[in-house]
Amino acid sequence: MTTATSGNQATVRVMAILSAFLDNDSAEGSLGVTEISKKLGMTKSMVHRGLSSLVRHQYVVRDASGSRYELGPAVAQFGTVHVRPPDLHALCRPAENALHALTGETISLHVPVDDVVVCVDGIEGRGPVARWVPLGRSIPLHVSPASRAVLAHLPDDEVDLYLDRPLKVFTKNTLHTRDELWAEIRQVRADGFARSLGDHYTKSTGTAIGFPILDVNDEPHGSLTVAGPTDRFTPKVIAELMDDMLAEVAKLNRSTKLHLSGREPVTAPS
Repeated sequence: MTTATSGNQATVRVMAILSAFLDNDSAEGSLGVTEISKKLGMTKSMVHRGLSSLVRHQYVVRDASGSRYELGPAVAQFGTVHVRPPDLHALCRPAENALHALTGETISLHVPVDDVVVCVDGIEGRGPVARWVPLGRSIPLHVSPASRAVLAHLPDDEVDLYLDRPLKVFTKNTLHTRDELWAEIRQVRADGFARSLGDHYTKSTGTAIGFPILDVNDEPHGSLTVAGPTDRFTPKVIAELMDDMLAEVAKLNRSTKLHLSGREPVTAPS
């Protein structure tokens, strides 16, 4: 068999595997190696090699379980192909569990909606004093580490658009001027996380750290926060745990870069 013939056959196999996804009417929306092997009459080894090529070019991505596959962002160029929106809860849950195991504190998942972030999931901390998960609470983009982790990773023009509007002041520590917020944004971008500043509640007794959840373009689809009582989640404890927390978030973002490919931009208020 010549190399050219072998290459042509490999290409045909890859296209057949991609077609299996395009024709897939499974309610689950994903396919496993065994299913594809049986459906196409290929060996599992052939399927693995074909999937590796498709994953490399983002035509196919691993689902949240890591053991199955679904259509990826690159198929958007086909126009009429429907790609299921990723389940952000499922994508983030392993990182939430890992951060909770690492810190013992409350973990919250926040997603941006217009000019706020909204808490949509979380795990309550351990111990007699624990922060609660504020499900459904919305916070403006310039306030709290959950929000500023998102704001800091927006494109500069969208940041400017947000800063053009009047910004509500909640406490004496609320950053609300353009210079203050741009200085904070540069710091968050350099650090990879946002710290609590006592800028939302006047009588807050907690400390929090916010980490951005980034897509393939390094733009934010949300944030994960770790929050605990100030007398337990101290600067010393945070410093000791920071490298491990950043490693867990980096692992999450390697996964989300394969699954998240676009978001709604921040727009001027009507």
